[in-house]
Amino acid sequence: TIPRVSALKHPIFDLSVEKISESDLVAEFFDALDRTLSKSNRNKYLVATRLLTGVLENVKDATILPHLLTKNYVQQTINTYKTAVGKLKDKEFQQSSQKLFEALLNNLKKEGVKSKIKIKVLKKLLFYPGTFIFEKVTKSKLIQNITATLDKEGVKKLGAIYLEVVLATKDRVIDETTSERWWNMDRIYASHLLVKLLSHPSVHEESDWKIEQLTFLMRLGLLNDQSENIGHELADSLKETFYSSLDLKLTKLDDLRLILSRIVHELDEIVTEDSLETVLRHPLSRENYETWRHTVELASKIESSTKKKNVVFHVLFLHLGLQIFNNSKLASDSLKELFSCYERVKKSKKTETEVSSDDPLWIEVVVDLFLNLLSHNSHLLRSVINCVFPHLCKYMNATAIHQILSVLDPKNESNPLSKSDDEDSGEEGESANEETSDDDDDESVGSEDEENVNDKLRMALQQALGNNAESDAESVNLDNLDDEEGERLDQALGRAFKQFKPNLGRKKKQSRDEQTLTHFRIRVLDLIEIYLNSGPSMLLTLEIMLPLLQILEFSIRDDHQKPLQDRVRACLKKLSSLKKFSDCDDVSQQVLVDLLQSLLEKGTRNAIIIQDMGEKIAECCIFVLNCSQIIEQTENATPKKKKKTNSVSRVVKEGLETFFNKRDCLIPYVLFKGVLQLNWEGILELVPILTGYVFTKTVRPFRRNQAMELMKLFYNNHRFINSHQEEVKQIEESTVNFLLDCVGFFREFCGNPSGRKVREKFICNLFELLSEIKTCILGSCFKSWDAVGDAVRDCRSQMTLSKDTKAAFNKLCKNLNISSLVQMKQTIIKLNNVDETIEQETEQQEKKKKKKNLKKDKLKLKKESKELRLQSLSEGLGKRKMNWDDADEEKKLKTS
Repeated sequence: TIPRVSALKHPIFDLSVEKISESDLVAEFFDALDRTLSKSNRNKYLVATRLLTGVLENVKDATILPHLLTKNYVQQTINTYKTAVGKLKDKEFQQSSQKLFEALLNNLKKEGVKSKIKIKVLKKLLFYPGTFIFEKVTKSKLIQNITATLDKEGVKKLGAIYLEVVLATKDRVIDETTSERWWNMDRIYASHLLVKLLSHPSVHEESDWKIEQLTFLMRLGLLNDQSENIGHELADSLKETFYSSLDLKLTKLDDLRLILSRIVHELDEIVTEDSLETVLRHPLSRENYETWRHTVELASKIESSTKKKNVVFHVLFLHLGLQIFNNSKLASDSLKELFSCYERVKKSKKTETEVSSDDPLWIEVVVDLFLNLLSHNSHLLRSVINCVFPHLCKYMNATAIHQILSVLDPKNESNPLSKSDDEDSGEEGESANEETSDDDDDESVGSEDEENVNDKLRMALQQALGNNAESDAESVNLDNLDDEEGERLDQALGRAFKQFKPNLGRKKKQSRDEQTLTHFRIRVLDLIEIYLNSGPSMLLTLEIMLPLLQILEFSIRDDHQKPLQDRVRACLKKLSSLKKFSDCDDVSQQVLVDLLQSLLEKGTRNAIIIQDMGEKIAECCIFVLNCSQIIEQTENATPKKKKKTNSVSRVVKEGLETFFNKRDCLIPYVLFKGVLQLNWEGILELVPILTGYVFTKTVRPFRRNQAMELMKLFYNNHRFINSHQEEVKQIEESTVNFLLDCVGFFREFCGNPSGRKVREKFICNLFELLSEIKTCILGSCFKSWDAVGDAVRDCRSQMTLSKDTKAAFNKLCKNLNISSLVQMKQTIIKLNNVDETIEQETEQQEKKKKKKNLKKDKLKLKKESKELRLQSLSEGLGKRKMNWDDADEEKKLKTS
């Protein structure tokens, strides 16, 4: 044992581990060490763990690994984990044991370690002296990680071990003398572990072995057991395990067909019309049995077909056929729809047309079936649909897409989860007029609320700002506020926005029906995402966009819809990043113009929701612009179509003008940032507008700064400028005029620096913008850069600048090839938003100077006083010396 835990760091342990690892008696040593652990002792256990971990890190012979996991040590490890709950958790014990697990796993991962050794280690951990729930007790993934290192034969051996536990052919060993039958809980857990082995990479191509395991689970879960070793409760659990095991992650759909087909035929041979009442644990009705037989017959007919449609129908027939023994009503209803759909496909192939124009297309029936299946909270059905739907995406039409979107629409109640389907028709007829009138009232009230919400919010903000906002046309100067006023303003604005937060305090908890509907919509979004990944049609993609924004707005209003909101955001991100489409049919520039206008209108209507939707609206608008470029390229742009292309840029121009001129405009600023970084010719029409807003006094100061930031993005868009050098020449004149305006601004400012209120951020942005223009190709068209340099230097000589503004000024001077050193004038002004740090620094410097001067004065006084004292002392000593000399002469005269 050890006196304290810190003694484990003593170098003697490293030397001991080295000697033990080189010895041939490693197993014997740990057997002897294990005898000292017959009684629980923490310090002894930690010493054993320290030695065992070191040996596992250094031992080269992997065959002794199972022998190192001794009985008392493994049992004490498990018992300590079981008792380590809450405050009794031993961090040092857990850290040392986890380190031991890592050392054991790393040793088993080495090349050349046979699966036989790994299986022995797993047996030591899962069976006596270990426990079958080793991972649950130790809260580790050691069993999973060791299993992942097994080869094909090792996986099969481990699967056979799990089969023995499920069948309980042997008793569970508790200790050396006692044993008991396996609990149902352990047998179910063993079946789950067996199912996990089906997706092991080593048995990826072992279809026959997978079929054996699935058939084994199918027999135990669905068929009667004559040996009475499987009870009803265990059989029901194994039945659930069997159906969950059908969710096979296979790369090829043909492999899935093969496995399912073999299982179906195996079950069909067992279940006959005469044995319906005896062979099955839950007997089938005659009607369901006929549906099963019809399904097997159709599946057998198309089993050898390689056509995509037949492959999809074959997989659906097999999956839904097996569902007859699990959920007979759902399966039989779905199969009837699938039968009619398959017949319609067969007839359409023969006649090259659909049966009737009034009948829905087969793809529409399939989509409706998928929506019905997704309405059930079944992971298997969801996986099946996600598996086959990618093969049907090329057949999707507008009606099928709108079927999916109608389920996502929050205002549409005709989805599979609607409660109205359960109501009686009589009650619906009687209350129809009342409901419609109520709906109309609700819609009118809702529209009035949306119209008045901006005004109410504006009034609340004005009350929060108080005297800081003198009028609507002026913005609050935050730099004139001290810290206390800033905190009060921050709290007031927070209360104002919190007051108008949607759905605040209306619902404390989401109802179960609403939660179910939310999860259903999340599952339906799988279909949208799969379609977007399949190279979709541009028209259908654009039709998907607006409904997704509507469901995003709905999910933002309700805090309980956060999972749905995240899923919709992911779909919108995928949609806005699309660059390739299967076709662009029926998409014109006018369609894109109308869509772009509707998107921008969202930024002028709802003041609350737009803040959370701004980024996605901007992404969608940029996506529309990209589509416009694709349409222009594919249509080879006739003059008429060019005019339509200009209409797209006209919409963006109008949105930009609204953004700068209309105070309550909430078009997201990030939209224009993204537009000016595009490789799109329409941005050339935006730059002259931006140059006019920089020095316009009617535009609010922060908008002018945003105008300069947008201009910086354009002049930094070298990809566009270099690839459109001829087209860029049309804005040379506006660039020159803007630079002349800059010179005029600096001269006017230098002429009367205190008369014009200018913020330092504006000056900083102007320096950065001029620097970008100078380094751009367009900067060469301006011949008076010397005048800009003189004006900038003259402006600098009259004001103090912050660190960021100084950096921007120095960069501009470097690009202009002029010196950044300026002779400061006598009258220096401080801009109204110079950082307080500068003032504090100057004050501190002045204080330091005063302190230094005081110290110097004190030193001078001390020096002078010291010199005076020395002088006074020296004078007294001189007089005494003179007196002594006179006395000596008098004595000499007397003696003489």
